[in-house]
Amino acid sequence: RTIFAFVNDPNGYSFELILRPPTPEPLCQICLNVTDIDRSIEFYQKALGMNLLLQKYDAPQFQYTIAMVGYGDDFTQTTIIELKYNYN
Repeated sequence: RTIFAFVNDPNGYSFELILRPPTPEPLCQICLNVTDIDRSIEFYQKALGMNLLLQKYDAPQFQYTIAMVGYGDDFTQTTIIELKYNYN
């Protein structure tokens, strides 16, 4: 079961908190906003040897596309980098 919470800190930075099954690392997911998602996926795969754990997920109703990369085969084996492209 996964639980999400969205919060803003006093300086206006927004955070998404995710409660997931246990992972080997205390910091299990990082989100990076990118300007070219295909180029970013290619970089993490070729330069850092990461795997694409989630095929690109396009959410046109919310105007973003995400992809998740990491070193394991699924979300519980590794720290995940979530690459997010906002349409605007």
